[in-house]
Amino acid sequence: MWVVLQDQSATAGRVEAVRGRVQEVWDAGAARWRDFGSQNDGTGDKIKINRPFPGGKEELKHVLSLTPPRPRPESPPGTTLKKPVKVRCTSELLKEAHDPSFWIVEEKMPNMKFQISPRSGARAPCLSDAVFSARLVKFSSTPNLSPNPEVIYPLPSPTPITKGGKYELYIGSDLMLPLGQYQLEVILEFGSLPGARIGQLCGARKPKCVGETLPGDPKYLGKRVWVKDIETLTLGQTTQVSGGERSCASFSTLHGHWEEAKFRPWIPSVSGEYEGTCSLHNPSLPLPESNSNLPVWLHFIGDSNTRYLHWYIWSILGNGRNVSSEAVESPIRNGTVATLWAWTPATSLSPQQPKFFITWHWWAPLGKDFDDEGDSLANLTNATLGEFISRANLSHVVEEEDIDPNFWSTWEDLRPTRTYISFGSHSERLTASGNDQFFDTLFVGSAGQRPYLPDSVIRDANVRFVTTTEVATGRIPIQMRHSRGQQPFRTNVVIEAKNDVLRRRPEAKGRIIDAEGLTRGITQSDYMMVFTKGKWGQKHAVKDFVHFHKSVYAEWTRILWTELIVGGWD
Repeated sequence: MWVVLQDQSATAGRVEAVRGRVQEVWDAGAARWRDFGSQNDGTGDKIKINRPFPGGKEELKHVLSLTPPRPRPESPPGTTLKKPVKVRCTSELLKEAHDPSFWIVEEKMPNMKFQISPRSGARAPCLSDAVFSARLVKFSSTPNLSPNPEVIYPLPSPTPITKGGKYELYIGSDLMLPLGQYQLEVILEFGSLPGARIGQLCGARKPKCVGETLPGDPKYLGKRVWVKDIETLTLGQTTQVSGGERSCASFSTLHGHWEEAKFRPWIPSVSGEYEGTCSLHNPSLPLPESNSNLPVWLHFIGDSNTRYLHWYIWSILGNGRNVSSEAVESPIRNGTVATLWAWTPATSLSPQQPKFFITWHWWAPLGKDFDDEGDSLANLTNATLGEFISRANLSHVVEEEDIDPNFWSTWEDLRPTRTYISFGSHSERLTASGNDQFFDTLFVGSAGQRPYLPDSVIRDANVRFVTTTEVATGRIPIQMRHSRGQQPFRTNVVIEAKNDVLRRRPEAKGRIIDAEGLTRGITQSDYMMVFTKGKWGQKHAVKDFVHFHKSVYAEWTRILWTELIVGGWD
């Protein structure tokens, strides 16, 4: 099949963009390999597809139509900014607040401080409940080469500075960005979402939002707000300040930017400014073990993003054996609930002596019963390798696979090198207060009950707590059976507030892997997410709202590997 692209001014970039789109859909479909060729016959670029495309020509046309044009500066609104005037909070005013043209972004001072406010001058307490996100993006200096930004840097969420509807956005002068022209993107996510910034959508102290409909049934907007008088900002360092061979050493709150599908971490100083960049280790085996007699065991407990992550790790390492539990169906989970993978050095004379294990088990706190959920987490965390195989119902699978029992049993008393616990995206109805109560149940105990994860278990299992990743809220399908009405509960400002609860817990200090920081600011870009077809009944492939392109899992893996090497495993 040949596809002709009639775009003479941007042939190379267009071909690359389409290749990426085609590959994404193939990754989500049945075909496992793709073979591309390109040829220009003077009428436009051609892409040759040598295998049947999932869904046929119509599906391919749809995928090509998804390749976005390069964003252009928006036209200014038709009315001018007026002087502030106090108004009443009415339903009409709130309806206006859901329109991005109601708002304007202005630079208020020459030191990169910006202010978001109603351009009508309206001031009312209810206007302080809007939700905005912001990021800086840099495109190629050759405009038509790529529709995607070369650099993405997430800015902190704009915060209200008055009770009347003014918000502040600050861009630091010490950003470790490559020098260039950046667009400031300010997105209106919700015109009004009270309690979002503190993670309490259903009241100040409520632990759960179960079966409740929020006032006004808020829907995600995802519309850009006009930035007055500024098309681009000149930002970045003339020479990148590098940490040289210095490895990144702090992972609890990640700082950095994405550049050409690579995450570039920054080094924060004590004063809060940035000293430079640091490097991440590429995954490889064997690890430089301090005790070569013991295998390394990475134990993942969490949602589907930790499953995708562990899949990625063992897919790139190779030379392993893996077994999975039987598939299950439930209101929140379809598919296998546990997997185990083992790696043996190619030079090993004894194939029954694996040197590296990866395990994953599904778990997510739903807030139904903290004790039951705490107990199930404790059983998965406080386990040797042999106990995990038994508790995850993998014993019979090992036998059915006709694998030598010694392959697994040699190290049945092994303790994890790392246990990664992700509280995950399925606790969306738990509020920040509810998360804190659950952490009390886990770490402190409640009502005479001893804690499920006391310090001794956290130390023995070498626990690392993984913050919840950000999501593409606007892509949450309304028809998905466990996502109805979830957009406000799974918006990123709420996720950030709930992750902050984990960061404040003394039990988690020095033990956090910041997956939120890694994914902040990238969910608005299609090419950073995977494509899914048919999972939620769609005719065409659509951007998955919670799972990422493999480049994100690659950078996540490099973060884990660096933390392993820097932190050690004794």
